[in-house]
Amino acid sequence: MTVSTKINEIESIAASLSSDSTLKKVLTELSGMYRRGDFRLSFSLTNGTANTMPLYSADDRKLVGAHVSFRDDLPNLIHEMTHARVLECYRSDLVNYYCPDNNPIALEFGKGSVPGAPIDTVSLIDTSLNNRRRARYRTNCKTTLEGNLNWLARVAESVDYSETNHKFMSAENKRLLKMPMQTEEDMKRHCSLNAMMMASGFVQKSRKFMKANRINADRLGQEQGRKKSWIQERINYGMNGMGGLGDVHFEYDTVVNQMLLQMHLWGYEESHELFAAIGKLAQEAHERRESAFNSTLPSIKEPRSVIASL
Repeated sequence: MTVSTKINEIESIAASLSSDSTLKKVLTELSGMYRRGDFRLSFSLTNGTANTMPLYSADDRKLVGAHVSFRDDLPNLIHEMTHARVLECYRSDLVNYYCPDNNPIALEFGKGSVPGAPIDTVSLIDTSLNNRRRARYRTNCKTTLEGNLNWLARVAESVDYSETNHKFMSAENKRLLKMPMQTEEDMKRHCSLNAMMMASGFVQKSRKFMKANRINADRLGQEQGRKKSWIQERINYGMNGMGGLGDVHFEYDTVVNQMLLQMHLWGYEESHELFAAIGKLAQEAHERRESAFNSTLPSIKEPRSVIASL
């Protein structure tokens, strides 16, 4: 599936939502960045680690865009596009809040363009990007962002995950998944459909005469546990990154937007307690990014606690 197809899917979801939906605002923000084209975006699909790299002009070494490497699922694309949007708005080495000071760490460029990126661009070597990013960190911002995620973690621990519109897959999808796989194409179709059902939070419904109720209750319970574990892992990633290599300074907006879309794909209403809680974080971050877009001095200069607004 091409990036343009996925952007169309993002825009279709946004169009289905009410005007006051935070998810609609976020999806429109990200698809708008793609459609405008003034901040250059390039994309590559990966089966491995997804990431987003700043792109600089090979001629004058000015920041011109970002290369987005993403896995083939929509929430992951939203995660990586949020990195690009943060870069476009703050221009602060992927830090997800406004940084007023010039960076004391020098730009060190690699040779040639990032694989898949335009050939007239270059990117920073990893050590330069990491050091420049860490030089911008502000302790007070970390305290606020971690406070927001810790509050969200408490909500995620106690909330009822059964209150979703997506429970059992259709009889037709169940039939298709049970069909024998005789060719490579059959395998591809099976894997694609199975991935779609998992992404949407559906399970197969048992119709066994004596044990169906217990089997179905177990399957729904396991699925609720899977959703809870995924949300908790994303919250932890927002604070600690992968294996402790990341942190809340640049993995906050990304996981918040990723969780926001995933809740929708799982069939939850935005009024659901956890969906609404994630929405509070997403709305606050969205407003900050919007205040910084095309502005040398944003009106919202640092993250705000969502807990204070409760």
